[in-house]
Parts: sequence; C-alpha cells; structure tokens
Amino acid sequence: MNPILNRNLYLIKEHIGMFKASNNFDIFNPDNGSQLMTCREPNLGFFTKLFRFTDYKRMTPFHVVISDNQGKKIISVKRGVTLFRSDVEIFDENERLIGVFKQKFFSFGGKFEIHDANDRHLCTLQGKWTG
Repeated sequence: MNPILNRNLYLIKEHIGMFKASNNFDIFNPDNGSQLMTCREPNLGFFTKLFRFTDYKRMTPFHVVISDNQGKKIISVKRGVTLFRSDVEIFDENERLIGVFKQKFFSFGGKFEIHDANDRHLCTLQGKWTG
C-alpha cells in the first residue's frame, strides 16, 4: 500500500467552476499545507458531461483517478450509470479490484455495505436521516 494512504487526516479542496462537469480535487497535508495527491476525472464522455448539468447529475457514471504529486496513479474510484442504488468500485494502481461500496436500497439517511474484492462483507457505513 502507498505510504501516503497511511494518514488519518487530509484536507480536501475542490476545484470549482461555473461550467465544470468533471470532479477535480486536491488533497493536502493539513499539518504543513503541502499537496499530497490529486483527484481527477480525465475521460469524461460527451453525454456524461451533458447530463451533469441536469437534474440527472447524481445518476451519471464517474471514474476518478487519485494520483500522487509525480502523477503516478495510487487508486481509482468508479461507478456506472445508476437509477435506484449504486455500487462504487475501488481499484488499485494496476486496476485490480480492491473492494466495493454497495448502497442499500431502502435506508433512511443512507447506508453502504463495504465488501472486499472477494465480495465478503467487511463493515457498514450508515447515516442518520435527521443529520
């Protein structure tokens, strides 16, 4: 595992823009302000860009690549088109599946089960509908 990922605290800054369809973030060390990683969505298709400016934005697919300062891929996060529930896949630098966040269909506040590459349930993330 990359040593950059062994930290417990990160500062994340989103790149904002008026007509920006892609997800772009920079990740910093909050102790000294140095940039550790970049998150980019490099290969956005035309229709995905188009739908990102509509009410269907949360249904659009994404493939975010997280790289170190030298541009070497560390990890990537990917989801296909979704209607009711989504499965978000996590890949290592060689595009091997590490795990999956599986959204539960009926949950107030949001609920995800985290599975490893062999589809074994590891833990559950759950929000509160009041929070």
